[in-house]
Amino acid sequence: MQQQCAQYRSLNIKELSNLYSGNDINIVFSFTLTLSRLTSSYAIESISRNAMRTLQRYHPLLRSRLIYFNELWRFVSQELDESDDLADIIDIPIRDVHVLSEKELAITTQREYSCELDTEIDTCESLCRMVLITCDNSCKVGVIFCFLATAFDARNAFEITQNWIRGFRLQLQRAERETWVIVPMQELRDGEKRSLMNSVSDSWISRVAFLIEALIFVIWILWAQPYNLPESAYSREHYTDDQRKSHLCFFSLTPAETANFIQYCNRNRVSTSAMLTTIIAESISQKNGKKPVLSELIIDLRPSLGISRHVNGVFSSLIYLRHPRTSGTNNNRCRIRRAKRSQRNIERQIKFGIPYHNLYYLLPNKPLEKGDLRRRGLLVGYVLEDLGTCYERNDGESGGTEANNDDGKDMLKVENMFFAVTPTVVKAPRIEVRTLTYDGRLYFTFDACAKSISEDVIREVGNAVVEYVSRISD
Repeated sequence: MQQQCAQYRSLNIKELSNLYSGNDINIVFSFTLTLSRLTSSYAIESISRNAMRTLQRYHPLLRSRLIYFNELWRFVSQELDESDDLADIIDIPIRDVHVLSEKELAITTQREYSCELDTEIDTCESLCRMVLITCDNSCKVGVIFCFLATAFDARNAFEITQNWIRGFRLQLQRAERETWVIVPMQELRDGEKRSLMNSVSDSWISRVAFLIEALIFVIWILWAQPYNLPESAYSREHYTDDQRKSHLCFFSLTPAETANFIQYCNRNRVSTSAMLTTIIAESISQKNGKKPVLSELIIDLRPSLGISRHVNGVFSSLIYLRHPRTSGTNNNRCRIRRAKRSQRNIERQIKFGIPYHNLYYLLPNKPLEKGDLRRRGLLVGYVLEDLGTCYERNDGESGGTEANNDDGKDMLKVENMFFAVTPTVVKAPRIEVRTLTYDGRLYFTFDACAKSISEDVIREVGNAVVEYVSRISD
């Protein structure tokens, strides 16, 4: 084998902020595989490891560590050529949890999901890890991916997850590794972007638009006085730092409900993100006394920065959306009008580069530290991150709206695709909502810091949102 050289990349401002705020935020994807025949846990782990090793050739952060070098935090990666063997590459930890029954598998998967969300990743070892939950007398396998949020954003982590599923399927088909079509080869330095500002953000039009938006934002805050969810005194009084940090609730729609919801949004010319953020705001407003709600919507900056969507790293930002008080009459026309207002707000902020100026990360041009991060969200009622409709494409690329690849689908079925991010510990209660549509089903994860919101409140809000979506889809 050739001697492998090290390649370095400094962290961008968002990655540094995640690092300095504790480096303890994880992005976790969980799903269930159903194999066409019984397979031993040893074989499943071997196939999983082979699929992951192939991905490490295409995704440099999968073979990287986080180090402090020459007074700078950097990612350091093993540089590979096409001819290099993968035998000595960084070993991504894969933990196998064995259970005795299929029912226990589902329970254990959910328990391990929470554990992975709240357990820090050893960055000296790798920047991600896996858990496999297997059962000798079942064809089902629980799979959990845990990514460090300092190194990956959710969209990039999901692309890796999709690529791994495709690799696992091809391994089951005994496909040769050389026949894989994963993503374009990339180098670690492809993600070298110290600043997340772009040319649009630096223009005078963008600056004027930002000042106008900021003025409207401040006036609205002072006039509307948005409210969070009611704080749970029980959670606050009984919370200790050694407890798990998050409460989690999972929901999903049927394929028919999902298709109807997407058609409903298309018919009314609004995105699913705009409609979802409106419905979530309604649900929270019903809980906080029908008061206005302020939300954060997480967006991907790669298109605006001219970066390929395949490039590893954290290139996400947020925009603020203002939601008026609700009357509680559940008027469909009012909901559509509010969703269209949110849609225009999203488009305007993205057009003028306003999210790139968000005050937490980019204006000071310095990392946000832990004490500052804990002061975040005093007015924010919820955070929404919607990965949209995701498929495995025939050309091997992840994402998009193409039809699923049927090759090998009889050998492997993927269900219950949920994802969450370790909730930020803030002084005021807020919920973080993660959604994606996979294989024709819309999946929701509601989570929050256990210190401020009880699991009952999260479940009530989640039930209300899913009920709203199901009802308008009829």
